Amino acid sequence: MRLLLLMCCLATVAMAAQTGPRRSIAVTGTAQADLAPDGVRWTVSLRHVAKDQPTARAEHRAGLAALVKALTAIGLAEAEVQRFATLQGVEWVSAPQGQVRDGFYQQTGLRVVVKDLAHMEAVQDALAADPAVTVQDMVFTRSDEAAQRVTLRTQALHAARVKAVAMAAALDAVVGQPRSIAEAQPDALWSNRAFNSTVADEVGPGASPGAVRLSVSVDVAFDLVPR
Repeated sequence: MRLLLLMCCLATVAMAAQTGPRRSIAVTGTAQADLAPDGVRWTVSLRHVAKDQPTARAEHRAGLAALVKALTAIGLAEAEVQRFATLQGVEWVSAPQGQVRDGFYQQTGLRVVVKDLAHMEAVQDALAADPAVTVQDMVFTRSDEAAQRVTLRTQALHAARVKAVAMAAALDAVVGQPRSIAEAQPDALWSNRAFNSTVADEVGPGASPGAVRLSVSVDVAFDLVPR
């Protein structure tokens, strides 16, 4: 009986050793590409102020129609001039006695999508020529961004494994199967943004008007196996 009990205890200890916590190594792999753009997108606001709201709305409606007409005359489709927000209200200004009412405003947010970079400067000139327009942002784009990100994810996963193998070797261990894979949140500040917005004509022929920077990060955990 005692022998049977001892054998059961040894079997339990062996099973616990086999099913104990697995060691793992967690790494982050990254991949980045700086690509020539094939498009550009502006985010702008169109704002009109008048003494009363009906006048502000009428002037704004006319100004919006004129801006769309100017942009489509360049070669843009109406669908490439996208409205995303309309605001209206009281216009306040600062004065020695504090904030005072100075009429009423009507404002619309627009995204101007240019799929042909040959139109970029003409669109920029049209936006600059309208005193009611404020340019809030300009982003260079790639029409094949989704496909480029597929390639970058593969490169990031490979980079993660290379890093894990090197780190494990320093600890006299080897990397096993992946336990988890997650794509990290991309950096919204730099992803897909123009980091060189120099106009080519200002620096001579052949200069790039900008670039698109795409980056991907993945977090991977691997089993860590002793040698």
